[in-house]
Amino acid sequence: MQDYSKFITKRKTLLASNRTKSTKRPRVLAISTSRDRPHFIRYCALQMAMQSVIVDHAIFINTKDPSNHRKNYISLLDDIDPNHALFLGFGQSTAPHHNHCIAMELSDRLDEYDIILKIDDDDVYRHTYVEEVLKSYDEHNWDFSGSHSDGILNKSERYEHTRHESLGLNERDIELGVPEMMPNSFALSKRAVKAVRNLDIPHDEFVFEDVIWRQFLVESSEFKVVKREVSGVTYNIHGLNNSIPMLKKEVDPNPIKKYDPRIGWTVKGRISLDHEKPRCLVFLTSRARPTFLRTIILQLLAQDIPVDISIYLNHNDYLNSFFNYGDLLKDLPIRENCTVYFQFGPTLSQHNNYMASLAQAPLANYDLFLKVDDDDIYRTGYVRSILESYDKQVFDVSGGYSEGIIIESEWFEELQLKEKGPSCESVVGFTFAFSKKGVFCLADIVPDSRSLDSEGNQRLGDTWRHHFEKHSDIYTLFVRETTAASFYVHGENYSKTFSLIKK
Repeated sequence: MQDYSKFITKRKTLLASNRTKSTKRPRVLAISTSRDRPHFIRYCALQMAMQSVIVDHAIFINTKDPSNHRKNYISLLDDIDPNHALFLGFGQSTAPHHNHCIAMELSDRLDEYDIILKIDDDDVYRHTYVEEVLKSYDEHNWDFSGSHSDGILNKSERYEHTRHESLGLNERDIELGVPEMMPNSFALSKRAVKAVRNLDIPHDEFVFEDVIWRQFLVESSEFKVVKREVSGVTYNIHGLNNSIPMLKKEVDPNPIKKYDPRIGWTVKGRISLDHEKPRCLVFLTSRARPTFLRTIILQLLAQDIPVDISIYLNHNDYLNSFFNYGDLLKDLPIRENCTVYFQFGPTLSQHNNYMASLAQAPLANYDLFLKVDDDDIYRTGYVRSILESYDKQVFDVSGGYSEGIIIESEWFEELQLKEKGPSCESVVGFTFAFSKKGVFCLADIVPDSRSLDSEGNQRLGDTWRHHFEKHSDIYTLFVRETTAASFYVHGENYSKTFSLIKK
């Protein structure tokens, strides 16, 4: 075995409070690598932490220059409550095969795992993904397996009925009889993992791990190779994919079903409406960003205090089912004391999109209303921090600052973000929380010219803030000291409207 310790500069292990050694079923370790993609790696960690069965997860966060501490995203993940154990490492990037071997060795006892799952940081893994892999393993006792992609995300479009078998096979694959399987679905037995780790692969040889593994394991007759019938994984095509040119140009085999915007769905896990006050409703809107949408819902479902969620998904071409991502949320583990409301319809103004989100839920049942954005980071203690503030000061509207900020691929943990208003520094809009009195007031707001930036875009935070400041004699405004939330500045953000303030 090769020694990979020199590539790791920092480690951290998070253990679930109920961690016990399982003897009834195979132990599973998911491994992931991630480079310069902070939002994706949080998404990936949440998907594994919330699987329907116990799975440990080892993540190697790597970069060309590990001395750049802003590329170390360990602190972006350490609030996640793992299903079992979460092993985190940060260090030097090397060849893809070796990056994955480093991820394996982050675990404390690699030899105790029966199955290793290769999990890509940017793809969709359904809530029952690991459970289905275990069912296949119990039935076939394979050493190496994989499956097809169940649907495709192509940037902002969701192809629900499209099936991709693989990212393409080369001549050597065909010669060896390698079955078509998606690399993001690979699963290896203990024997296969030991053999793969013993491969003599130069560190400067940039060959993708999936090609090396599949050819070696298929060529070696001692390993049983099976293609799994059930997928549970959806491939996400986006601008950072290396495999886009290899993807087959396929279209939906079924005709597009036009979506009636009047029809939504509600997933109710709540046994009854009995609750301890205050009861919270989180409301949000999303457009053409399926990965962000799934990530924010995972973050809300992972909160240490349960909340109900109302989502208004919208698009200008709302009759096109490609932009309806409702099926990407239905598999998520809705807690028994949580209800999720979902609606897909036309894009309205920013303000009215949020009004459409609120309109789905019975507002009289709630005491606090939390407005969130689909692309920002909300720690698992975010809702609790708002309730603690509300206990100290009953407010009609409140907000806080951004604790840390992600700018593209860098994590500025030491920076604080305040939104720059017309006259002073103010709280950021993605942290707004309202009382019942405050949220009903939103319906009376009419955006004015002061809410537009230099390019004529509506700045919703200013719109709402101006209204409440104007009526401060009626509404109680409160600035929260902590937010447990971080702003994500990327290509789609109007980042010119913000200023960075050192703590």
